[in-house]
Amino acid sequence: MKSEDHSPFFSIGFVGDICIAMGVTDVIKKHGPQFPFEKIIPVFADMDLVVGNLECCLVNDNCPKNVANKVMAVNTQLAEGLKLDGFQLLNLANNHIMDCGDWGLKTTVEYLNNKNIMHFGAGVNIREAERPIFVEVGGKRVAFLGNCDVSRLFATEKSAGVAPLNLARLPRQLRKIQQESDFIVAIVHADLEFSHYPQPYRI
Repeated sequence: MKSEDHSPFFSIGFVGDICIAMGVTDVIKKHGPQFPFEKIIPVFADMDLVVGNLECCLVNDNCPKNVANKVMAVNTQLAEGLKLDGFQLLNLANNHIMDCGDWGLKTTVEYLNNKNIMHFGAGVNIREAERPIFVEVGGKRVAFLGNCDVSRLFATEKSAGVAPLNLARLPRQLRKIQQESDFIVAIVHADLEFSHYPQPYRI
């Protein structure tokens, strides 16, 4: 239920990977951008905030020819459902946001900014990638940050990429924003694909 101005309660809805690439693009072209989300729209209706992981990059044109991995690149025209269906905040720290390289990350960020969809977890350098997003929800200040374990995609001081999942850096990030927020949400994108449980060392 959406919180009132003076209510001590608020609700945040979380979904997992949002991938509108590959075969899903054909479904969207046939049925429209909201079709993949129709069944969950009623669930979102009473949420104060809806958060997901954008498991693809959004592009205005074809990926540059020199980019090797173009698997999860989606034309922005097919992404209208993200805004229409209520996603307000998206994690970009994952293994497909860089599928079209720096250019794909740039076009993704530009699209989300134009749609007023907040995002975190990736950026033009490590400072931007690790920068948290602060959101006022139900009178509380909630901080969101994302991290990914794919080292080849880690942002650095001079290169774009995702926020590293690093046991030395993450606690420092959390301590840094602890005094600036009432709640902290850390979204971790990691582990073996299609496994049902995290690896013991990951826990």
